[in-house]
Amino acid sequence: MPPDYVDFKSQITYGLRNSELIRKADSGTFFDSDSRNKNSFSLIRQRAFDELNKNPRSREHPNIEFVYDIRPSYPSNLAIYIQRELDEAAALWNRFFKKKLIVNVYMVTEKDREYVKGNPWLQRNLAATSNAPGFKSEFDRFEDRFSRPFVGGGGGFWETNGNWSGNLYFSVASWVDFNNINAEWPVTAKHEFLHVVQDYAFYRNLQDRPRTLHSVVQPTHFREGSANTISFLTSFRNIGWSSDALDWNFVLHTRDFSSWKSIKSEQDAITLMKEMECLKDCEKLSSNNPSQVFFWSYSFGAVMWEWVLGTYGIDGYMRMLDELVTASSFDQVTRAALGLTTDELYSKIAPYILETVQRTNPYGN
Repeated sequence: MPPDYVDFKSQITYGLRNSELIRKADSGTFFDSDSRNKNSFSLIRQRAFDELNKNPRSREHPNIEFVYDIRPSYPSNLAIYIQRELDEAAALWNRFFKKKLIVNVYMVTEKDREYVKGNPWLQRNLAATSNAPGFKSEFDRFEDRFSRPFVGGGGGFWETNGNWSGNLYFSVASWVDFNNINAEWPVTAKHEFLHVVQDYAFYRNLQDRPRTLHSVVQPTHFREGSANTISFLTSFRNIGWSSDALDWNFVLHTRDFSSWKSIKSEQDAITLMKEMECLKDCEKLSSNNPSQVFFWSYSFGAVMWEWVLGTYGIDGYMRMLDELVTASSFDQVTRAALGLTTDELYSKIAPYILETVQRTNPYGN
């Protein structure tokens, strides 16, 4: 094995060196690059990665202005990292925004419990209590130091007092140790920014075109799955790290829920995609276990939209965003944007999902 090899089925450890991402190899050494040839990865993965990384280090985004509120307790190297990631995400999506947009960004830790009380959205997401047994807010989890720390995040686009803006928060434990942190933290900034893009598409079109009675057509596999695809393929500087991170996420969720369902055929994959679509938008859920379907929407959904981006590019994805308001069904979205019914789209994606299952072998057989 090369010295920079990482087994993606194990916990992947990332760190920051001068606020730049580094990754710990199984050899114990940190690297900032990957030695694998691009052709080591599937053509779909290569095409999707290339489509999203045409100008990867650009930080130019004239249509998007970030307004930062970074609390003194927030680790400075992580704050610098997130600011750069947001700049790059905004540069990728800048042309989708039709006029100047303000995006408010809050970076807070558990030491800011009193501070967030002045912001109902932050309070609700970070510090609010619940009567549910065992419930712990993000700040509670950081304070008890029992769970592995993580970089929390939330994002959206809405109107407040007549003003429309994007809103993002990124939370972390003030005492965070990058040697012991959830492995998804490098993608959080770009994942949450994609939710601003998705919501902006909805509200922009809502103002431009009359809203129909059934206008909110955004299945979880699209909202969260594509946010995973795009953030995993843009948060790392090479396709190798992106590929390992996508595979790690896929195996983690597939393996954890294998007792509920396993994907052994293209028809299994098609059935799951339909269940993920119905999770929010069908009158009656087709699945008897919606919580598992929700989690699989992140991992299997990521594979779905990797195939779409590798086949139709970012322009195809933007066409789908433009259809989300006026369409009365997700089928109408795919017909208008891609020229395919959802049945046709799922049938085309299914072989790639099955290929991913067979290649990553999450069931260990």
